[in-house]
Amino acid sequence: MARFLQINDFAGSQGGAELHMALLSELLEAKGHEVILFPVRELYRKLSTKGLREKLEGILSSPGIDVAHVHMLDHPFLHLLEALYARGVPIIQTLHDHRPICPAGSLFRKGKLCPRCKGGAFYQAGFSACVNMPLALSLWARLTIMGQSPYGCVAKFIAPSRALIDTYRKWGFYYPMVHLANFLDMPSYEPYYRDDSRKVAYFGRLSPVKGINTLMEAVKGLPVELHIIGRGELEGALERKIRSGGFDNVVLRGYLSGDRLREAVNEAFCVVVPSECVENLPYAVMEAFALGKPVIGTMMGGIPELVEDGTRGFLFPAGDTAALREKIEILFRDRDKALAMGHQARQFAEESFSPDRYYHAFMELVKGVLRVPGVP
Repeated sequence: MARFLQINDFAGSQGGAELHMALLSELLEAKGHEVILFPVRELYRKLSTKGLREKLEGILSSPGIDVAHVHMLDHPFLHLLEALYARGVPIIQTLHDHRPICPAGSLFRKGKLCPRCKGGAFYQAGFSACVNMPLALSLWARLTIMGQSPYGCVAKFIAPSRALIDTYRKWGFYYPMVHLANFLDMPSYEPYYRDDSRKVAYFGRLSPVKGINTLMEAVKGLPVELHIIGRGELEGALERKIRSGGFDNVVLRGYLSGDRLREAVNEAFCVVVPSECVENLPYAVMEAFALGKPVIGTMMGGIPELVEDGTRGFLFPAGDTAALREKIEILFRDRDKALAMGHQARQFAEESFSPDRYYHAFMELVKGVLRVPGVP
């Protein structure tokens, strides 16, 4: 059995990366492996940079770590990759966003895809105020002038979606990557198929890049009730928009998780993922499918890899209010279609999001990394 070090910015319920790390840690422990969590930002709040390195060194000293699995790691802490590499610890990293090719992590600026940092021109992120200039110049200098990217310490990158691999390659990221979709604890998702609901659900981060304003405009005046579940920087603006009038059918539910989230989603006849950014493999789609809900999603990033148009839901162009409105009306008017799509979504989830499927594929990656004497 192996001893894994799971590294991420946070260990709590922040988002998809934290959910994946928690699920994988539970799965590995259930299979008999030992897992140590290393939530970098949470530890950094209590320790200095020196203290953080010393804590990592202590973990690596005795009895040692077989594999370090990195998730989200903010730029100021990339030196931890070099510390692991120096100690001969093989590193696998799951890519949850676009941070290694975009200092801001989203590839999104002023409402559209931003290619300014393409090819490692990270200084552009400083000029665009996406991150502070010293950080932008530091990242750029290390990559282009010094030729020392910390990501070269990683033996293998895991991309949950094929779209992510395509984007990384187009942006000039040529480190070894393999596609492996995330998984869910399927037994904890009990689908509820209902044909009497008027509710449409959105759950996730309340951010401008998520297309929530497009969704609100799409349901305006429809005989449906939009339930927005989550928190984020748009929360105040959404509250004001609802109070301004014309959105009596929109309800802000706040942050929900676990059983409360699943119950709220099960009340809906469909889930909408209106993202206007390049998504990876959204857990919102995966969890909706596991609960037997059809998904209406945009043609962005990895969403079309899950939402087959007309089978498990519908696709629409990002930002197209009229197209989204039309898809919602179709599922609201034709409940037989909505239920059939929901059943197909659940079947797809059972086949695709199996923990055992993920575990066997992940362990093959681990074995391959362990056979290599050092990082290529």
